[in-house]
Amino acid sequence: METLKVVSAKTVIAKVIKTYKPNGDGWIGDAMQWIGEGLNQMGIQGNTVLVKKTIQVVGWRAALPCDIESLEYICYNGSYLTINNQTLATADSCGLQVSHASAIINGCAVQPTFETGEIDIHYRNLILDGDNFPMIPKSELLNEALSWFIMRNYLLQGNTHPVVDFPMADAMWLQFQPRAQNDVSFPTPIGQEAFANMWVNLVPQFTQHYKGFVNNSVGFNDAARDNTGGSLIKQINTDTNEATT
Repeated sequence: METLKVVSAKTVIAKVIKTYKPNGDGWIGDAMQWIGEGLNQMGIQGNTVLVKKTIQVVGWRAALPCDIESLEYICYNGSYLTINNQTLATADSCGLQVSHASAIINGCAVQPTFETGEIDIHYRNLILDGDNFPMIPKSELLNEALSWFIMRNYLLQGNTHPVVDFPMADAMWLQFQPRAQNDVSFPTPIGQEAFANMWVNLVPQFTQHYKGFVNNSVGFNDAARDNTGGSLIKQINTDTNEATT
């Protein structure tokens, strides 16, 4: 079936904490990466949202947004720019007129043919929750599969569990993987690759959970810290319980 609703990726972590109770919280940052890897292995794409950002052009140059992954089109004075001598199909489908100006993308910068002005960058990025965790398709089977994938990788790191061992976790992951695939929609290969890139770019900041994500642009803020000095377990459980009541 097609899954339309989404939930925060932290619901998967909350399930692992509640069901399996792994030691400590040092694995949580890694779990965010494992969730992305598990989704990618199943060919399941996270939901994206169209974002528009207006940036200033100074000296024939403007910096692209740091979170850009899938560029839709760039507008200037209500018309879209040709990029690298090409017309972006998404802009053409919106019925916009082609601007007399153009631009090239050079690394993390866009270089238009005009010295100053404003341009609107239209692009897609992952939908995030209030704590900047990625949103994933809502599916009990997907939640179960990803929980086993986390436990599989947790044990693969050399950690131990009083009940679950690696062969069991690996077998359960392989059992739930195809069922989760059938329960949610499949992306195109291009969409799957774009999703993988977007998720990977979020991971480095999530792995700083031991700092309580202080001063990070993506990830938990000070409110996510408890009096143990940065553990996320309490906040994840609280947020998840509130969402389900």
